[in-house]
Amino acid sequence: MITLSYTLWSYDVWGNAEDGYDVNNRSAYCRDLEIETPIGFASNGQILDALIGCGYFRQDVTLMKIEITDDTGTYIDIVDVKDARPICGLELNE
Repeated sequence: MITLSYTLWSYDVWGNAEDGYDVNNRSAYCRDLEIETPIGFASNGQILDALIGCGYFRQDVTLMKIEITDDTGTYIDIVDVKDARPICGLELNE
């Protein structure tokens, strides 16, 4: 198993669905969020489980309610699927 360590950034977001959203600021919710994986990267299910496990998301949040994107391999963005509002981000710790 490989243990990946992330910093979980909580976003302060301005805007609305019609005009778009901007991340005004971010703060570290957790600096050492660990996800164990056999394949070297975390699946969407593993990411969601970690966010629920650390108390960031409630138990009723599902993959149908959030979109998880990882364009860089080192930063994961999480947005609300209903209006594309940014929620948080995971930054891979080196």
